[in-house]
Amino acid sequence: MTDLLILIAKKVFYVLEAFAAVIIAAFAALLLCSSRWMFHTWPKLNMDELMYQLNAPMEGTNLSMVREYVNYCLPTTIIIMILFIFAFLIARNSTEGGITSWL
Repeated sequence: MTDLLILIAKKVFYVLEAFAAVIIAAFAALLLCSSRWMFHTWPKLNMDELMYQLNAPMEGTNLSMVREYVNYCLPTTIIIMILFIFAFLIARNSTEGGITSWL
């Protein structure tokens, strides 16, 4: 009985670990893409002006700017999430050391 509980606990913790890693990787990719988009959209602004732009309310913002941000950042974030999910699936199904054997 305890062996079954240990096996279930290992699987649950593996899923939680994989989920946390995917979320952290997606958040990191989103931050990277957001900063690249910001400096691409406003290349000549100094840091004070950039902070004002980021803190300004969204009222009156052209919808095309929001679409540009989503089109710039969302595909990369989704691709990173998919790659991490595949990596964890391969590591789970691999019997030769998992993902660490690739390194």
